[in-house]
Amino acid sequence: MQVQTLTDEQLAAELSYVNTKGQTRTVVRGLALAQVFNHGTHHRGQMTGVISKLPTEVLEFYPDQDMQLMGDEFTLPAEPTTH
Repeated sequence: MQVQTLTDEQLAAELSYVNTKGQTRTVVRGLALAQVFNHGTHHRGQMTGVISKLPTEVLEFYPDQDMQLMGDEFTLPAEPTTH
């Protein structure tokens, strides 16, 4: 099942899970998906902080690696031009 194919009813449905303390929790599926997305954003921000501290030589060795792995939906911006 892909997220973009979920209906409003499916997104509003309850989702039950057991947490690490063994407690059963129930949440609305759409809110759970939003939390997963936001949590991923948090980790991407953490990695940006780590990567920004790497020496330039390391970054030049792996140019645009993340964009290659993401697929065709992302394109790199054109190189800036100088006049």
